[in-house]
Amino acid sequence: MQEQVQCLFWMYFAMQPGKHDECMAMLYKICTKMVMDMHYEARVSCVRSRYAEKHNVRISKSQARNKHLDAWQYMQVVPQYVSSNKKCYVAMAKYWTSDEFKKKHEEGQIYRALMDSASHVQGSLPLEVARRREDAPKKLGPSGYGGIQGTAKEINSNSVPKTLKSVSIWSKGGNTGRINAISFTYYDKDNIEVNEGPWGTTDGTPNVISIGHDEYLTKLCVTTANNCVTSLTFNTSKPAVHGPMGKEPTTGDKAFTIDVDPDSIVAFFGRYDHYLRAIGAYSAPQA
Repeated sequence: MQEQVQCLFWMYFAMQPGKHDECMAMLYKICTKMVMDMHYEARVSCVRSRYAEKHNVRISKSQARNKHLDAWQYMQVVPQYVSSNKKCYVAMAKYWTSDEFKKKHEEGQIYRALMDSASHVQGSLPLEVARRREDAPKKLGPSGYGGIQGTAKEINSNSVPKTLKSVSIWSKGGNTGRINAISFTYYDKDNIEVNEGPWGTTDGTPNVISIGHDEYLTKLCVTTANNCVTSLTFNTSKPAVHGPMGKEPTTGDKAFTIDVDPDSIVAFFGRYDHYLRAIGAYSAPQA
C-alpha cells in the first residue's frame, strides 16, 4: 500500500534531479501528517454525523472540533470505511474519549489562541480584504445560462452562502417541457438558514432535492431553448443524480455544465418571469 501511494504521488509531482533522498523524506513527512490528520478529521466527521442524525442539526467542522461525545455516542455513527472492522473503530472511540486526547486537544486550542492572527500569505492585500475574498463564493455563468428576458435575481448581497441544504424545482415534461420555477435553501457563513425563491411559477408539485449531511452539490447540467431553461440535472458527491427535470434534453438544445468538484455549489442566481429564463450558480469550498 505504501509503494502504491508513493507511485500515485509521483504521477502528479516531479522529483528534482539529484534530490531523491530529500524528496522521499519530504513525502514521508507529508504522508505521516496526512494520516494523523485523517484520524482527527474522522472524529469531527462522526460528531457532525451524530448531530445530523440524532438531533437533526447541521453543524460546521469548526463547531464540531470543539464538541466531544461519549464512547457509546461515537459507536452510534460508525463510518462506512471501518464498518467491517469494529475493533479498529472501538479503539478510535476509546482514544477520542481518553484523557490523553483531551489534553492534546486543549493544548492545541491554547496554542491557536496564542497566535495573534492567521498566516498572512496573500501578498500586499490587507488581511481583512483577503479574508473577505476567500469567504466570497465564486459566481459561475456571468449572467446565467439561458435567455435575457425576465427579472434578474441574485441572493442577498449581505449573505455569504456556505453550504446548500435543498433545492426545489417546478417543471413541465414532454416535448415542450421547461423549468417553471426554482427555490433553494442554504446555510450562510454564520450557519443561519436562508431561503430563496421561488423564482417563477409554482405549477404542480415540486421535485425536492435534499442535500444530506456530508453531501454536496458538485455539478449542474443545464439545457436551454427559446429563451427558457428547459431542463436541469443535479449531481451530488454521494454520488447521486437528480434529473433531468423538465424537458428531456435533445440535440437541438443548448447545453451547459457547471462542474465545481471538489468544491460545491452553494446557491444560484438567474432570470425569471412566468418561467425560469436563465440560471447560474455560486461555488465555494466544501464546508
